[in-house]
Amino acid sequence: MARFKKNNKGQALTEMMIAIPLLFLLTAGTVQFAILFQARCAFDKACGEAARQYAAGRINDQTAITNILWQDLGAYQNYFSQQSLTLSTQSPQTTMADTFLNHLSFLGAFTSQIKSYIFNYAGQNWTFTISCTPSFMTIIFPSGIQFHSQISFIKYPS
Repeated sequence: MARFKKNNKGQALTEMMIAIPLLFLLTAGTVQFAILFQARCAFDKACGEAARQYAAGRINDQTAITNILWQDLGAYQNYFSQQSLTLSTQSPQTTMADTFLNHLSFLGAFTSQIKSYIFNYAGQNWTFTISCTPSFMTIIFPSGIQFHSQISFIKYPS
């Protein structure tokens, strides 16, 4: 019976040719996810800063909020489309304090005085929407990835 000699010389090269492209794909995906995550964090931070400036009274015109947000994006503006930036507003829902004081309406004028002094706030719910269009993702997502950020705040009327 003849014995065949096992030859393993080409096995390592074949395994490397299969593994190296997969490792490069995994690394590229991780880098792209990190860039998208940073862009999302920058967008959320810019939305919060715009709402903070409005609530503090530095901005009195709601139409200027999107311009402030765009400026706050800074170096991340390259990843977004300014034409896709939209802001939709809606009035806030009733709070638990309002509901509680409405149930105390039998106290009469006293309840309305408490409301006027303590709960004399105006608030809004804002929803910012923008399209994230980094250059490396245009092949997979030609219209970009939609980011939404919802902010609720109260502002003491001046």
